[in-house]
Amino acid sequence: MAGNYVQPGKILTLTAPYNRTTGQGALVGSIFGVALQTVLINVEGEFQVDGVWTLAKTSAQAWAVGDKIYWDDNNKRCDSDSTQGKLIGVATAIAANPSSTGNVRLNGSAGATAEGIGLDTTELGLLNGATAGSITASKVVTRTAAQGIPRATAVVAAIGADASDGAALTKDINLVTGADNTTCVVLPVGVAGETIVVVNTVANKVLPVFPAGTENINGAGAGVVFTMGPARAVAFVCTAAGVWYAEKLAAATPNATELALLTGAGTGGTPVASKVQVADVNQNIGAVKATSLAIGATGAEVAVTATPAELNALAGAGISAAEAVQLGLITATAAQIDAAVAGTPLVYRTNVTTAQVNAGVTAVVPAVAGKRFQVLSIAMRSNGNVGTATTVGVQEDGGAIFLSHVQADLTNGVWHNLVTGTPVVTGMTSGGMTAVANKALLAYCAGGVLDTATSIDYIVVGYYTTT
Repeated sequence: MAGNYVQPGKILTLTAPYNRTTGQGALVGSIFGVALQTVLINVEGEFQVDGVWTLAKTSAQAWAVGDKIYWDDNNKRCDSDSTQGKLIGVATAIAANPSSTGNVRLNGSAGATAEGIGLDTTELGLLNGATAGSITASKVVTRTAAQGIPRATAVVAAIGADASDGAALTKDINLVTGADNTTCVVLPVGVAGETIVVVNTVANKVLPVFPAGTENINGAGAGVVFTMGPARAVAFVCTAAGVWYAEKLAAATPNATELALLTGAGTGGTPVASKVQVADVNQNIGAVKATSLAIGATGAEVAVTATPAELNALAGAGISAAEAVQLGLITATAAQIDAAVAGTPLVYRTNVTTAQVNAGVTAVVPAVAGKRFQVLSIAMRSNGNVGTATTVGVQEDGGAIFLSHVQADLTNGVWHNLVTGTPVVTGMTSGGMTAVANKALLAYCAGGVLDTATSIDYIVVGYYTTT
C-alpha cells in the first residue's frame, strides 16, 4: 500500500457545527455526515459520510426512489427542494407525504456545483441560448465585452393623432420615423424605474408623445401630450406608477434650419418673410397676414367669420369707397356742411332681418334725448328678392317716410339711394331732411311683407343737432 494513504474516508473526525445525537446529520463546510455518537457544538466527534441512512425529512413531501435530496441546514432536515440547500445524496426508498423520515444514500460531500446550488431545468433554460452583449427574448441578459448593458431597440413609424390610435412604444430605445407634426407615439403603462428613450428621426417635423391613459408627463396633467422637436432624443423616466418625466438627451442647440429662421429676422416689429417675428418695445409686430383670425381670452377665443371684403366695408366709419358712391349726391349748403362738421358727422350701417323689417320697430338711427337727426343721405339694398311687399324704406318713428323704394328697385344685392331707381322721398331739402327731436329712424315695409329676402342693409349719413 502506498505510504501516503490515510484512511478509507468513510468515517471522519469533525468538529460539530451544532449539537448532535447519534444518527443525526450535520453539514460541516461541504462535508455531510451522520454523527456516530452524541456530540456537542464545537466539539470533535466521529461522522460517517457514506452509506444509506434513515434521516429526518420535511414531512409535507413525497419522495420517489432516485430523487435528489438536499440538506436544509436551517431546519436540520432533508428536503427534495433544491432551493433549500446543498445536495447530499439520493432517496433509496419511497417516502410518503406526510412522513417525518426518509432513506438517503449519502454522497460523502455536499455539492457546490450548479446542481448543488439547485437550478432546475426551467432556470437552466434561461441560460440556454443567451448571447453575451445582446438581448434574446426570455433569456438571461449579459453585459457586453465593454461591460455595457444591452438595450432593446426598435424602429417605430408614428401613426394616429392621439393616445387612442398612436404607435405603441414597446422597447427601451425607439427610433421613430414618419413624424409630420400630427402623427404620434404612445408610452407604455408606467412602471417605476423604467426608462424609455424616444428619438425623432425627422429633421423638420415635431413628434407628439402621449402617456398611456390618464398618466402624465412632467406633471402637465392626465393624458396631456409632450411634443418633441425635430431631430431630438428624449429619455422618459417613470418615477412612480403613471408618472413620467422627460429629459432631453440631445442638447437644446438649434440646428442649421432653425438658426436660418433667426438670420436676417426683422427687428422693431418689422416682419420679414420666412423669418422669426420680433416685436418692438411696445409689443407691436407690424403687419399681420393670416388665413384665419380668432380673438378673445386664451382658451376662449372666438373665430372671426367675416370675409376680408366685409371687414374692409367697415373701414372709414363703416362703408367702402364704392358704397359711398351709392349714397348719391349730398346737396347740403356750405352752412349745413359746416354744421355737420361741428355736429360730428355719423354713418350708420345696419343689417335688419326680414322679421325685423316686417315688424317695423328696428332702429337704423337711434333716438338721442333732446336731439334730432339731420339726414344727409340714405342708401339701401335687399339680400334676396323682396317678395310681396310693394315698398321698403326708412321712416321716422311714428312720423314721416324719409325714403322708400318700390319692389322692382330692390333686386338682390343692388344698392339704391335717394336718386337711383324709383325712390319716394318726404321732406328732403337742399340740405337734407330733419327728424323730429327724440325720434329714431326705423326700417319698415308696406303693401305686404318680406317673405323671400333674408335681410335689408341700410346706410344713413347725417348728424345730431339741437337746432
